[in-house]
Amino acid sequence: MKNQKLKINFFLITLFLLSVLYSCSKNEESDTLNSVEIENGSESQDQSKLFPHERTIKGSRILEPDLKNAEENFEKKYNNYLKVDYYLIDKPGIYEGFYFKNYITIESDNVTLVDCIINGHVSIKNKAKNVRIEYSEVRGEDTETGKPHPGIGVNATRAGSNIVIYKSYIHSFFDLLRCGPHGIEVTESYLYDWGKDDDGNHADAFQYPSWDDELALTDKTKIIFSGNSIIEPFIGQKTAAIGFNSVTKHWTITNNYFKGAGYTMYISGGGYILKDNVFAGDNTWGNFRYYKDGRDYGVWKNNIDLDGNEIKPPTN
Repeated sequence: MKNQKLKINFFLITLFLLSVLYSCSKNEESDTLNSVEIENGSESQDQSKLFPHERTIKGSRILEPDLKNAEENFEKKYNNYLKVDYYLIDKPGIYEGFYFKNYITIESDNVTLVDCIINGHVSIKNKAKNVRIEYSEVRGEDTETGKPHPGIGVNATRAGSNIVIYKSYIHSFFDLLRCGPHGIEVTESYLYDWGKDDDGNHADAFQYPSWDDELALTDKTKIIFSGNSIIEPFIGQKTAAIGFNSVTKHWTITNNYFKGAGYTMYISGGGYILKDNVFAGDNTWGNFRYYKDGRDYGVWKNNIDLDGNEIKPPTN
């Protein structure tokens, strides 16, 4: 009797293991996009450094991206990643290791993109919150014409709270980033090549669109921009690394490396925090253009040029 029970148990265990192996093999053959339930966030395991060259001047960090390394990384990912077309993400989950052939729209809370390539813009809508983009590339360059995408790289104007972009590479759009009243956190990322417009329209790497009354900032809004490298190689147009067109007490801009564009910053609104940034110049007209009360900063500390010289705050 005892031996019979053991045989039955062994048979059941064998059936279970076979069913697991079959399920895994079916998932590997599938061409559809799958996600896993989010538990405690995610951590990419095999990432090449986006910023291999790093040095400091008087405590301020200079991050020099390696474009060749970034392109080689793209080729490697392109050849190995699961490729999917336009995708609407309306379910929570971690989406890792995908090449999206076209733009994507996120309409669900609790979504994380890890180690992905998006060949088009990312639009976060429906007040979706807890959305993270990590170790990913959002590329707007048309592979046939070589021209930037006319839209916005990551558009979070209609997003909810807790939107995070971390160690990612966003490039070759007219505008690279926009946020709304719920704010955004952008850290240790690379923003590059924006605003090529033959009509001379103004473009920004990072912008808050204050002209839309529905997107008015609130006392809870927090916009954090820290440890990023922002470079615009084409400087002959009305472009800026950051465009403040609002009350800016919500903005904290620290430890970034800015280079190129028309003016580096268009500033309107007071109370912003600007410290430990490096302004490398190479712009058309200068580092700053102030409008209205843009000279009324909150904190201005240790902002320097490439020679380590202090960039003094504006005077009224």
